[in-house]
Amino acid sequence: MTKNQMIGLVGVGLLIIGVFLPIVSVPVLGDINYFQNGKGDGVIILLLAAISFFLILTNRLQGLYFTSSASLGLLIYTCLTFRS
Repeated sequence: MTKNQMIGLVGVGLLIIGVFLPIVSVPVLGDINYFQNGKGDGVIILLLAAISFFLILTNRLQGLYFTSSASLGLLIYTCLTFRS
């Protein structure tokens, strides 16, 4: 396994863990995470992470440009939505 693959696997792991961490903690509602029991955008992020994992294992690192851009775009969209 190459160094780039190891870095990619660490990134996929962090992305998967980050989906289940709380985004906002509201006293009355509790913690809100990105997954929201399978109803949120976290499902799309998990799907993109699974595709990235497959691409890394098959050494098709060029495909990671799409999955990482899509993940980043979805995260930016969520951040802008929470801000407004």
